[in-house]
Amino acid sequence: MVETLNGYSLQLRSAYTSLLEHLVPAELGTAALRTLAAIALKSPILQTELIELRGSGAYAQVQELVELGLVRKRRQADGRSYWLEVTDKFHQYFEIDSLAQVLA
Repeated sequence: MVETLNGYSLQLRSAYTSLLEHLVPAELGTAALRTLAAIALKSPILQTELIELRGSGAYAQVQELVELGLVRKRRQADGRSYWLEVTDKFHQYFEIDSLAQVLA
Protein backbone atom coordinates (compact mmCIF):
# COMPACT_ATOMS: atom_id res chain seq x y z
CA MET A 1 0.00 0.00 0.00
CA VAL A 2 1.35 3.43 -0.95
CA GLU A 3 0.22 6.82 0.30
CA THR A 4 -0.63 9.32 -2.47
CA LEU A 5 -1.92 12.89 -2.52
CA ASN A 6 -5.49 11.56 -2.78
CA GLY A 7 -5.19 8.88 -0.11
CA TYR A 8 -3.83 5.36 -0.41
CA SER A 9 -3.19 3.17 -3.42
CA LEU A 10 -3.01 -0.61 -3.41
CA GLN A 11 -0.26 -1.73 -5.79
CA LEU A 12 0.31 -5.17 -7.20
CA ARG A 13 3.76 -6.65 -7.72
CA SER A 14 4.57 -7.01 -11.41
CA ALA A 15 5.06 -10.75 -10.95
CA TYR A 16 1.31 -11.10 -10.29
CA THR A 17 0.06 -8.95 -13.18
CA SER A 18 -0.69 -11.84 -15.54
CA LEU A 19 -2.58 -13.68 -12.80
CA LEU A 20 -4.74 -10.63 -12.13
CA GLU A 21 -5.45 -10.13 -15.84
CA HIS A 22 -6.51 -13.77 -16.06
CA LEU A 23 -8.87 -13.48 -13.10
CA VAL A 24 -10.27 -10.01 -13.81
CA PRO A 25 -10.31 -8.98 -17.48
CA ALA A 26 -9.74 -5.31 -18.24
CA GLU A 27 -12.84 -3.21 -18.63
CA LEU A 28 -14.24 -3.46 -22.13
CA GLY A 29 -15.10 -0.43 -24.20
CA THR A 30 -18.63 0.15 -25.47
CA ALA A 31 -17.88 -1.12 -28.97
CA ALA A 32 -16.30 -4.34 -27.67
CA LEU A 33 -19.26 -4.89 -25.32
CA ARG A 34 -21.71 -4.46 -28.20
CA THR A 35 -19.73 -6.91 -30.30
CA LEU A 36 -19.65 -9.35 -27.38
CA ALA A 37 -23.41 -8.98 -26.96
CA ALA A 38 -23.99 -9.73 -30.66
CA ILE A 39 -21.82 -12.84 -30.41
CA ALA A 40 -23.58 -13.97 -27.23
CA LEU A 41 -27.08 -13.46 -28.62
CA LYS A 42 -26.39 -15.21 -31.93
CA SER A 43 -23.81 -17.74 -30.70
CA PRO A 44 -22.47 -19.41 -32.70
CA ILE A 45 -22.18 -16.76 -35.41
CA LEU A 46 -19.95 -16.59 -38.45
CA GLN A 47 -17.39 -13.81 -38.26
CA THR A 48 -18.50 -12.60 -41.71
CA GLU A 49 -22.07 -12.19 -40.40
CA LEU A 50 -20.78 -10.34 -37.36
CA ILE A 51 -18.81 -7.94 -39.56
CA GLU A 52 -21.98 -7.24 -41.57
CA LEU A 53 -23.76 -6.40 -38.31
CA ARG A 54 -21.01 -4.45 -36.54
CA GLY A 55 -18.69 -3.18 -39.28
CA SER A 56 -15.02 -3.80 -39.96
CA GLY A 57 -13.98 -2.48 -36.53
CA ALA A 58 -15.32 -5.74 -35.11
CA TYR A 59 -12.22 -7.60 -36.33
CA ALA A 60 -10.10 -5.88 -33.67
CA GLN A 61 -12.83 -6.27 -31.05
CA VAL A 62 -13.08 -10.01 -31.74
CA GLN A 63 -9.33 -10.32 -31.34
CA GLU A 64 -9.51 -8.49 -27.99
CA LEU A 65 -12.38 -10.72 -26.81
CA VAL A 66 -10.48 -13.86 -27.85
CA GLU A 67 -7.37 -12.69 -25.99
CA LEU A 68 -9.47 -12.06 -22.88
CA GLY A 69 -10.88 -15.57 -23.16
CA LEU A 70 -14.50 -14.42 -23.47
CA VAL A 71 -14.93 -15.63 -27.07
CA ARG A 72 -13.77 -18.78 -28.84
CA LYS A 73 -12.89 -18.67 -32.53
CA ARG A 74 -12.82 -21.80 -34.70
CA ARG A 75 -12.38 -22.14 -38.44
CA GLN A 76 -15.44 -22.93 -40.52
CA ALA A 77 -15.10 -26.46 -41.96
CA ASP A 78 -16.32 -25.62 -45.46
CA GLY A 79 -15.43 -21.95 -45.77
CA ARG A 80 -12.90 -19.25 -45.03
CA SER A 81 -14.63 -17.58 -42.10
CA TYR A 82 -14.60 -18.43 -38.39
CA TRP A 83 -17.36 -19.49 -36.04
CA LEU A 84 -17.50 -17.28 -32.94
CA GLU A 85 -19.07 -18.31 -29.65
CA VAL A 86 -18.87 -17.27 -26.03
CA THR A 87 -16.80 -19.32 -23.59
CA ASP A 88 -17.35 -20.59 -20.08
CA LYS A 89 -15.30 -17.63 -18.88
CA PHE A 90 -17.95 -15.33 -20.41
CA HIS A 91 -20.65 -17.04 -18.34
CA GLN A 92 -18.53 -16.88 -15.19
CA TYR A 93 -17.51 -13.25 -15.69
CA PHE A 94 -21.09 -12.05 -16.24
CA GLU A 95 -22.45 -14.52 -13.66
CA ILE A 96 -25.05 -16.12 -15.87
CA ASP A 97 -25.67 -19.80 -16.51
CA SER A 98 -27.26 -19.22 -19.89
CA LEU A 99 -28.62 -16.38 -21.98
CA ALA A 100 -32.11 -17.86 -21.64
CA GLN A 101 -32.25 -16.69 -18.00
CA VAL A 102 -31.27 -13.15 -19.04
CA LEU A 103 -33.79 -12.94 -21.87
CA ALA A 104 -36.66 -14.47 -19.87
